[in-house]
Amino acid sequence: HAILGGLVAIHQFIRIGAYAFIGGKSGLRMDMPPYMLAFGAPAKLYGPNLVGLRRHGFPRATIQALKNSYRIMFRSGMTVAEAIETIRQEAAGVPEVENLIQFMLGRSKRGVTR
Repeated sequence: HAILGGLVAIHQFIRIGAYAFIGGKSGLRMDMPPYMLAFGAPAKLYGPNLVGLRRHGFPRATIQALKNSYRIMFRSGMTVAEAIETIRQEAAGVPEVENLIQFMLGRSKRGVTR
């Protein structure tokens, strides 16, 4: 369910997470986390893909948990390990948040878009 805009350039071996949105004319050289929105060359994260999540019928509580997880993971200045620990305490039991965590823990060959 990932959406890629027109003329998006993607480096080989990049992982793109579920429900991600990559804006047109972007350049993706690192893994794209699930449920997130990115744009630019090189691509930069701008938050969760709120429109896509709503259109696919995600509950408000799940979307809010993903928004909070985004802030903690990508904007708080914490290490990935610290962020994951904090997120697991705050959003325990939300499968989509756990999917985001598992993506971040996965073996990335080129890093993760931030």
